[in-house]
Amino acid sequence: MDAAKKNTKSGLLSHLNKDVPSSLVVFLVAMPLSLGIALASGAPIVAGLIAAAVGGIVVGSLGGAPLAVCGPAAGLTVLVFGMVQTLGWQTACLATLIAGLMMIGLGFSKVARLALAIPPAVVHGMLAGIGVTIVLGQSQTILGLKPESSALQNLSAITANLSNLASPVAWVGLFAIVVLIGWNRVPKALKSVPGALVAVVGATVLSFVIPFAGSRVDLPGNPLGDWKAPSLPEGAQWGAVLMAAATLAIVASIETLLSAVATDKMHDGPRANLDKDLVGLGAANALSGLLGGLPITGVIVRSSANIAAGAKTRMSTILHGVWVLVAVFLLAGMIETIPLSALAGLLIFIGAKLVNPKDIAHLREHKELPVYIVTLAGVVFKDLLFGVAAGVAFSFILALVRMSKMKVDIRERTEGGEVDATVRGAVSFLNIPKLTTNLASVPSGRTVRLHLAGSFLDHAATEALQGWAEGYQRLGGQVEIRETVKPWHTPESRQLPVHGLEVSAKSGKHDKPENPDPDHAPFDELNRQPVQVHNPGMDRIFDAVAGFNSEESREYQPLLGRLKRDGQKPAALIITCSDSRLVLPDQLSSVEPGEMYVLRNFGNLVPEQSAPGEAANDASVGATVDFAINVLGVSDIIVMGHEDCGAMKASCSHQAASPNLKAWLSHANNAVARLENGEVVDPGLPSHDQLAMLNVLTQLDHLRAYDSVRDALAAGKVRLHGWFFDIGHAHMRTYDPISGVFESIGGAGTGRPVVATGSER
Repeated sequence: MDAAKKNTKSGLLSHLNKDVPSSLVVFLVAMPLSLGIALASGAPIVAGLIAAAVGGIVVGSLGGAPLAVCGPAAGLTVLVFGMVQTLGWQTACLATLIAGLMMIGLGFSKVARLALAIPPAVVHGMLAGIGVTIVLGQSQTILGLKPESSALQNLSAITANLSNLASPVAWVGLFAIVVLIGWNRVPKALKSVPGALVAVVGATVLSFVIPFAGSRVDLPGNPLGDWKAPSLPEGAQWGAVLMAAATLAIVASIETLLSAVATDKMHDGPRANLDKDLVGLGAANALSGLLGGLPITGVIVRSSANIAAGAKTRMSTILHGVWVLVAVFLLAGMIETIPLSALAGLLIFIGAKLVNPKDIAHLREHKELPVYIVTLAGVVFKDLLFGVAAGVAFSFILALVRMSKMKVDIRERTEGGEVDATVRGAVSFLNIPKLTTNLASVPSGRTVRLHLAGSFLDHAATEALQGWAEGYQRLGGQVEIRETVKPWHTPESRQLPVHGLEVSAKSGKHDKPENPDPDHAPFDELNRQPVQVHNPGMDRIFDAVAGFNSEESREYQPLLGRLKRDGQKPAALIITCSDSRLVLPDQLSSVEPGEMYVLRNFGNLVPEQSAPGEAANDASVGATVDFAINVLGVSDIIVMGHEDCGAMKASCSHQAASPNLKAWLSHANNAVARLENGEVVDPGLPSHDQLAMLNVLTQLDHLRAYDSVRDALAAGKVRLHGWFFDIGHAHMRTYDPISGVFESIGGAGTGRPVVATGSER
């Protein structure tokens, strides 16, 4: 930990060689965007620059996401425009100040992560609605007109004044749009210059070449002397002010937190502290409102530009705010030459990008597109708060509808008088009437095999099933439960059967069936004779696969069909153990098929490659690694060990149960040697778990010697990570090369790739 403390003490000045250039890049991106957003918000132009400076300096100093950049954002323009129209500018500033205080309260309340519970379809729909509104409003500016207060009015005015496209004012705005569209196609060397800056500068130059008579940016002659305090509303307006402040606090907080989470995925530095980020954001908004600036939120465009430019600490964010402040006082004359139609062109481009086709395709695959459309329409045709509320409400209704979808299939077998009853879909209180009606049609006195193939079973449905089963058994029948959902019954408490056992209707005792289920009986491959062993675990696997084929497969078909058509493009290769108790990243609900390339073997071992150019001792591992890097292009490789590993126990005892195991475990000998030489990562663990941690680091060393890995590391195309799964606590850790320990994933400082060699640890 001394190394970590030393690194912290080196402070913000330790990376100025990286942070200063990146701050200039962010400054050049932020300047035109801040001016344009102020224009779209109906606020004084200087308000955008005030917000950019305050956002950079205050959030950069106090925020919890070191490399994220905050400032005025397109996502708030619709809300701010409405505030300005209804409250007036100075009262809108008061609402911003109050919203800042609310954000500080939210941050200290530790509720930041609750904001992330809003459905992604609502967030994407909100941003798309804002984008459409911006495009419609700023199209008016390009046509030399003033934006109207509603989307329909803007659309009507645009269609009535299309002839204005022939005016020099429109030429300037259209020129900016064309430059921004074409900037993605210029050589890579030119892309280091922000496209927004090129578009605005180019459009400004054009405005002096052609007979341009449109409006330009107008800044106050003395920003400090012209300052006015936020004005208090009249008594009747206080309700509107507080509602605007609360809406602003919620929307800005959500946008900032989503930006911070997205930013975390772009770098390997400390992870974001979301509650601290809200406190910093609140302080910045309170100050911005007091000074007459726009509301502030996290801006993913500027954050990604900051990281891509090589920023290492929060100093880059702070400095970009300083440069904006300097520009207000020293470059005011130059800024005032910018045509408003050039900024309008920039905003139209930004607004159009908020309607992201990839988001639409992704939501369509997951059947969330209706929520997106409802939210978008609500934002465009009513207002932002209504659109978000409508989206959340529709999302809730959609969830209820999906929960109520259930199918009951009852079939009588010709032999033995048995009945197969299959329940598919989510089973909840919403569909209990349908469930009980269908089950009531089962003939009495039969053996019923009830297969629960649903994805959800709530308490009310559990009680209903229990009541039906007990009643059916009292009338002389038998019920056998098979399920692919999480088991809800226990034979001791419910007197209901476990698959493979039957409950006697008379005695209630458990009796083994006379004959195992022949459909699932294992087969001896040597003499081809049935083995008389009944394996309930294998039955559950078969049932799970059957449930997947009948239900879940339809959910996966669009995604897997696209992966088949376009090919797999996994983000990472994970090399881990074959242990059945592990929870792998590809099994998590947020990780989809196609994102993780998986290699599993006994002990998560990577055989050594003898020398550069020579094959590894086990070609299967080497082939997988080479294919992942050279063909699939993975950018991250994870070696993951775990607690209570059988391979590590065998290696510690130097006892292998077979020649195959002995030969394979020889690839862990280097890790065993490190343990025997006294090297320890966590001294509080048993020796076999200490070995498991050292084994992760050792296998990473082996991996570095592979030709494909060595070349990719040298080219900066791949990163290596060491993970450790604590089975008893169901918790994943990652190795931090600075502190030299395995830390919880999600904590501050985690996520750094392992780049040190064995001798440098």
